[in-house]
Amino acid sequence: MSENSQPRQEERKTDEAPLVRRNFLLGGFVASLAGAYGAFAAFALQFIFPERLERPPIRIFLGFTHEMDEGESRVVTMPSGDQMLLSNTGRRDPASGATFAAYSSRCPHLGCKVHWDAGEGVFLCPCHQGVFRPDGVATGGPPAQAGQSLTPYQLEIKGKSIYALVEGA
Repeated sequence: MSENSQPRQEERKTDEAPLVRRNFLLGGFVASLAGAYGAFAAFALQFIFPERLERPPIRIFLGFTHEMDEGESRVVTMPSGDQMLLSNTGRRDPASGATFAAYSSRCPHLGCKVHWDAGEGVFLCPCHQGVFRPDGVATGGPPAQAGQSLTPYQLEIKGKSIYALVEGA
């Protein structure tokens, strides 16, 4: 009887080998499929809920205070391609004490180029006679009727240097 029992154990080993290989391959397939779906889910969640990190503002050098006389204005092209109107209004801002103001050079009404009129002490839009105070608030024309204002840029004056603070990239 002992002779008959040995061949049966060898038969069991050869019968079990394909099952072990099949289970191993099936486990590997399931694990790789789970990994792929997990990676897809992670990318989908990152797309739906992006990180909202506050980035510190970037300082962009605009020039020196002594380079612009009272009433003078210049257009500065920002790294984003937008144009800023930097003006020495001659009127001291109560908050910062500066006489400089910076606004988008585009009128909020139709996007025409705004300019500083030193004689009147206002920003003017030539397209529809839009008038803006030195603080950017519309006082005449269609922008005033719509309650619009020029988009301001935050300025920082360090010594005699003028910087614009823009959103970090």
